[in-house]
Amino acid sequence: MQRIEQLANERQKFVVTADYIGPQRRKDREKDDSEDGLKLDLVEVPNTLGSKARGEEVDNYELQKLISEAQTEINEQRLKRNAPEIAMLVKEIVPAFQDGNVDDVIKAKVKSLSGFAADVSERLSGTSYMNVSDLCAILGSIASALQHENPNPKNIALLTPLSEAISVSFNPTEESSGLADQVVALVRQYIEKNAADFARLE
Repeated sequence: MQRIEQLANERQKFVVTADYIGPQRRKDREKDDSEDGLKLDLVEVPNTLGSKARGEEVDNYELQKLISEAQTEINEQRLKRNAPEIAMLVKEIVPAFQDGNVDDVIKAKVKSLSGFAADVSERLSGTSYMNVSDLCAILGSIASALQHENPNPKNIALLTPLSEAISVSFNPTEESSGLADQVVALVRQYIEKNAADFARLE
């Protein structure tokens, strides 16, 4: 009973990291903020239990609206958190494939990259990052292909600029906003120029 009352009256905001979404339990958030260099923004989520406990009437339309807004914010936070993880994996995967040193460790990293790419694609809808959905789809296709076939060198070469384009798009700054558009445009030009190679990934 005490636990229920605590949930109703002291609903914790949600924290979003690359591997966790849920109530923030740490009193000291400095470690969270410094793990990947990104500021951790807590997400306010609807507290229907608290509303009912206080005898407040819950409007279903407003509730669904709040849930949708919270879900979008959670998805955008997760996308921001996924970008550095993707960049880190690509930084290790690309030279390994280019040098022919693909061992079990690298294969595991490719599998992780594929998982992050899938998570990104699933969370894009309704966010402000839909403009790079095509790049995320290509990333997922390349990551998936790396697990099952001998990769095309052009696909391997694309991974680095692709991850950079996604990173600057998900985590833009005032200084990088213009650069983000340029990087995305260059990656799209490369894909169009080598359309035949990337068509095989679809």
